[in-house]
Amino acid sequence: MKKVIFFCIRLVIVVVVLATLPYYYSCTYTYTESKPFSGAFFYNPYEQLNDTWVKANFHAHTKLAGGIANGKNTAEEMLSSYDSIGYDLPCISNYNSILQTNRIPYISDFEHGFNMGFVHQLVLNNESSIWFDYPLFQTVHHKQFILNHVKKPNNIIALAHPNFKLGYTNDDLKLLSNYDLIEVLSRTATSVDSWDAALTSGHAVWAIGNDDAHEADINSIGVCWTSINVKENTAKSILASLKRGSCVATRGWRGQNMQEVNFVKVDENNLIIGLNKKADSIVLKSDQGRTVGFVVNDSIIEYKIKPNNTYVRAEVFETEEWNTYTRMYLNPIIRSRDGSFSPHSNEAKISYFWTFIYWIGILIIQSSLVFLFIRLRRKK
Repeated sequence: MKKVIFFCIRLVIVVVVLATLPYYYSCTYTYTESKPFSGAFFYNPYEQLNDTWVKANFHAHTKLAGGIANGKNTAEEMLSSYDSIGYDLPCISNYNSILQTNRIPYISDFEHGFNMGFVHQLVLNNESSIWFDYPLFQTVHHKQFILNHVKKPNNIIALAHPNFKLGYTNDDLKLLSNYDLIEVLSRTATSVDSWDAALTSGHAVWAIGNDDAHEADINSIGVCWTSINVKENTAKSILASLKRGSCVATRGWRGQNMQEVNFVKVDENNLIIGLNKKADSIVLKSDQGRTVGFVVNDSIIEYKIKPNNTYVRAEVFETEEWNTYTRMYLNPIIRSRDGSFSPHSNEAKISYFWTFIYWIGILIIQSSLVFLFIRLRRKK
């Protein structure tokens, strides 16, 4: 029995030592101060709305690698199911694998992340998948390093289900940069508070909704989706709209849009939002997710933006007899010095001193484990 215990301990030591080897490929950052949005002008992601909206899902899994993605259907079955309920752009986001397809339009997509904390990212429009990750713990510095590692000039990075497990804390989101979108809605987790934490800290990142579906059944697909306003139904136009925030995240039923945004106008400090029909309620949120205005049974809401509102966003709630819950999340209008927007208000700069200390710490931990392993072998 003693030999079995010693063997198990030695095996754990070997696994931990091997699993911590990737941690040498990292660094420690010094973050400049996050600054809330400021300025006398406003950036409005819906300033010029077009007639075309594309309904998309960027998070779905299919059968892959003997079940490692936990998908129960083939890619063809999953895509066909989304087609049947009126989706324009269903995407397959298997772990570190890009689907090869001739569908038009289509945007390449994969979910990055193999780690115990479920710190995952959706990577859109990348030429190939990226495997490197930290399998055990991840501090905010590891998360920033991964974002920098996967971010490329032409791709789009979305933080997947931030509130799930040990994904991204609100403190992380006050600091992290070099990403574009947040998966605010999914079957896995609702992360509206995470989004507000980022926005309040001056990070102009946009909301998307995805199913995170692992099978093509009525309870898995069409639960959360992203509607993207585009000039034309092409991958190039869709990507451009996502980057500028011309999209809406929705939680509902079977992908059925019950509302549509007609206009969002900002005239000096007056915000006016118009829908295509009356909604049960329209709620306006600002810094820290505080409610600053609402109307019921109306299709238009007007709000006089206060000096302390660095951003204002809208949530639209709708019910019908056949659908008792649909909530749309519009992206915010944000304060700006000149009407444009900068995605992030701070920077992550490498601290070479603390990176060196961090490497020494990893080396000490591994050396201690190796020493313990040797001692246990002598006692067997």
